[in-house]
Amino acid sequence: MTHPRAGAVAVLLVVGGALLPVVAEPSIHVVQRQRITLDVRPLTATTRESAREDFRLVVQQGVPAELELHVLWPDADRPSRLKLSATRSLTTAGERVQLAADLFAPDGRRSSQATREILLTSESTTALFEIARENNRVLTLAIDAELSQETFYTAHPVIGAPVQFELEIQWVDQGQPVTLETNRLSSFVGQSVSYSFKLGETGEAESVDLRLMPARIVGDTVHIEVDVSGTLPDGDDAVAMVGRQEQWLATRNTTSALSLAEGEPPTGFVFLVTPRF
Repeated sequence: MTHPRAGAVAVLLVVGGALLPVVAEPSIHVVQRQRITLDVRPLTATTRESAREDFRLVVQQGVPAELELHVLWPDADRPSRLKLSATRSLTTAGERVQLAADLFAPDGRRSSQATREILLTSESTTALFEIARENNRVLTLAIDAELSQETFYTAHPVIGAPVQFELEIQWVDQGQPVTLETNRLSSFVGQSVSYSFKLGETGEAESVDLRLMPARIVGDTVHIEVDVSGTLPDGDDAVAMVGRQEQWLATRNTTSALSLAEGEPPTGFVFLVTPRF
């Protein structure tokens, strides 16, 4: 007697993915790059944030940096909004930073625009940046520029050797097996691959989730971690929850079997797995 849905298995998911960390040690890469740090100090005005606060711009290559502060200028009681932006470029003379400033009056109108270029021929320098003049009052910033080296360590996982599983799903009814489906699942050492299906309506369905993970290869033998869960008929017109974890040692092109069949003679599913690597 064959399973009533033989040849019509509803496959929900056949996915290869890295569900566990790769077993191989990651390769470490050292990356060094320069950055420019700009400490901004208003010299002729205080700020609403704090009269003693330093403002900092960190300028990376190709990425503009922006800063906004509120200066009590020209009115000591009402703040104006100052927006600063900085971009950098490399010249034959050294690192160059281009500063742009937009000053907005307390009523919101733009009252002044200014630009300033700073050339760093050494590790640090200080430059003055005049933003605006009004009624003999000058808004000036001191820019302390510093060129420093940053070191970054990055780890890239090493992909293991490719492994392919030939998976045959059988339905066993009263001890008589019938092949429902055959699939080929591709993975790598240290990465898992999954197969799932469901038969019937939710709450009454027969379902299986199978995960295979080739942990390591030694010669012609592969260590496979197997994780399976699902629901199966319990013989009383109902379904029962099942789950199992196993560790296999399988040689190349040799078939291993995982049975989720119950009773005598057995009824349920059998999974035949053949690794190829």
